[in-house]
Amino acid sequence: MIPPPIRHGMTVLNRELFRREISVIGVRIPTSLTAKFLKVLNKELLNQPKLRNVVNDPESNLSRIILMNLNVQSLDLANLSSEAKDFINKEGLGVVKHSIELKYDYWGVDDIIKAILPEGSESPSSFTQVGHIAHVNLRDEFLPWKYMIGQVILDKIPNILTVVNKTDVIDSTYRFFKMEVLAGENNMIAEVKESNCRFRFDFSQVYWNSRLHTEHDRLVKMFKKGDYICDVFAGVGPFAIPTAKKGCIVYANDLNPMSYKYLLENISLNKVNNKIHPYNLDGRDFIKKAVKDLGKNLNALDQTKMTKPMDTVTNTLAEFRTFNHFIMNLPATAIEFLGN
Repeated sequence: MIPPPIRHGMTVLNRELFRREISVIGVRIPTSLTAKFLKVLNKELLNQPKLRNVVNDPESNLSRIILMNLNVQSLDLANLSSEAKDFINKEGLGVVKHSIELKYDYWGVDDIIKAILPEGSESPSSFTQVGHIAHVNLRDEFLPWKYMIGQVILDKIPNILTVVNKTDVIDSTYRFFKMEVLAGENNMIAEVKESNCRFRFDFSQVYWNSRLHTEHDRLVKMFKKGDYICDVFAGVGPFAIPTAKKGCIVYANDLNPMSYKYLLENISLNKVNNKIHPYNLDGRDFIKKAVKDLGKNLNALDQTKMTKPMDTVTNTLAEFRTFNHFIMNLPATAIEFLGN
């Protein structure tokens, strides 16, 4: 990749300063013989990302120009292989200089950011995509350039409309990070497709980690249709909803009122209303209540199936049953919710 102009010290993104004109040596060939000459000169071609090896000849519609690699910079074809040089001379092909103008759009995120940051800096261009939102986590040394970094990501990455940076402040109760908009729309309502489900939520108000997708799928595969699942920290439903779609009955809880709001919305969005029992409680309280509620619901279900009088099946109704699996997606402190 041809590097962009170096713009260390830039404080406001100026796209017009990212222009570069390069001079390339070309060989003029008859248009009708393009394929033949490309085959012979294959190892000598320009071969640069996003650039064509063959361009139109500005002087004639009957010819085209094959561009040589950047090591060839003179009309005497110095640095070109002797085989290629002999072929060009034998065919009597003309050698010309061709100019290519590269603009801001040519380079990628890493190229532009490295050109802006101080020499030797790593490019902090990695991000997590959550719907239309690009979420970066910039280290302190990159904060002076945070808005430019955000704008470059917004410019270069398709379908990104908002770029945010996670601040150091975390809500200890509801486990979501404060977000700062670096570029684009101030729109935090994300829509994500995961595990053949659709999720909608306010990314600034709930906990969502796209990198847990594989773990979500791994756990769901463990469950069997008809299992009873207790999801203690359900969030907006990344475990609960795929599990319900598999045919399990899920009791799902989250303490965060916003997570609970979007859990309800996502249950309806994915049409699993009859498979999920949603709660908005503290985890400890939820575990106790969910176990009791499951027992009541199972006993009520048994009663609807009974053909014998109630007093002949007292022992069956008294049998204790609980969930097949408990999900506690907070491994550092999950054990504290189990009690004594």
